[in-house]
Amino acid sequence: MNSYVDIDRLTPDWEEITHIILYGTGMIEKTCIGKISSDFTVDYFIDKNYVDKSVDGFEVLSPDEGLSRMTDQKIIVMTAGRAYHEIADYLEGQELVEYRDFCSIEDFLSEWYWKYQNLNCVMEVHTAVTTACTLKCRNCNMFIPYYKSKTEFTVEDADRDLALLFRSADFVFSYVILGGEPFLAKDICKIIEMIGKKYRDKIGSLKIITNGTVVPDDYTMQQLKDNQVWISISDYTSQVPYEKKINEFISKLNEYGIYYTVNKSLRWNEFGFPSAPLSIPASEAAKHMISCSPVFHGVNEGKYYYCHVAWSAEKSGLFQLSDDDYIDLTKVDPHKPEDRRRIVLHSLGMMDKGYVSLCRYCGGCGSDNTNYVTAGVQVKKLESIDNYEEIF
Repeated sequence: MNSYVDIDRLTPDWEEITHIILYGTGMIEKTCIGKISSDFTVDYFIDKNYVDKSVDGFEVLSPDEGLSRMTDQKIIVMTAGRAYHEIADYLEGQELVEYRDFCSIEDFLSEWYWKYQNLNCVMEVHTAVTTACTLKCRNCNMFIPYYKSKTEFTVEDADRDLALLFRSADFVFSYVILGGEPFLAKDICKIIEMIGKKYRDKIGSLKIITNGTVVPDDYTMQQLKDNQVWISISDYTSQVPYEKKINEFISKLNEYGIYYTVNKSLRWNEFGFPSAPLSIPASEAAKHMISCSPVFHGVNEGKYYYCHVAWSAEKSGLFQLSDDDYIDLTKVDPHKPEDRRRIVLHSLGMMDKGYVSLCRYCGGCGSDNTNYVTAGVQVKKLESIDNYEEIF
């Protein structure tokens, strides 16, 4: 029997809050602002980089001015991992107290909605639809170059995973489809269509992360538009010459009026694993995992993962997880509150041994890993990816 405890970190006065301040205007804000602003009054944003600008119709103030205006609101920090810890340190330096005056967005979504709305809200869930890719990035955080054979998931696989997840979860703020390169998956269009018909009302932001090397056909583009899919393009053209392809993709997105973002300033950490794995003592593994604090969790093959990277490490044959590193959704009874609560607690890293087994060997993306590498460097130099089927 799992020794799970109830979540009880927010002070009791959080129950009555109606006005909040959001700290941070990045990708997480775009993911969460819809439901957050419908459930609460957002008085303003704080962000040192966007002062005097309006974000989604809300005023943005500097940290000094934002805190000086603060009365009895609570602050929700719209970042995770390293960025959250840096902001938390700043706020504590201003004599604010974590869980009394502020908390992370994931802590808030998980605990507040569970305790006061009896809703199981999950911040972000990733699902891989294929392990095939057009690129072979040396430091791929899904370990794609290490796969000896490729796996592709069908629309039936995706439907089963989501059905299992939503037996216990009420709402997912961000559901992300990725790979590999997701637009290589033969069923990608069917998967998008299926999600739109069966689960879209349970999902806030529906996103696909792509490297922009594969331009979907017109029918798929229409499905992306109809289901309000956010296309997040990771641009690796500084390492691989595919400007023509990515520009073609962007042109198509503009033609269909599909929302997209292009990330050119990717910063990757050197995980060490699998080529030079760490060996962190078990006594320090929980602290290391919380330093990483991935906002993304994972659902694949009927299991719910605190860290989706761990799923791929095992799927690729590089690592063997233990049973308590994930939750087998087929064994969760949605009619039992304690089973539903397990999803909430697992999302916050509250598992039996306090960490995922892989954390002892993976450097992660936390504040304790400052070993950065250039994003998109290939295992072998590519002159062109126009004929990627022949290359890979």
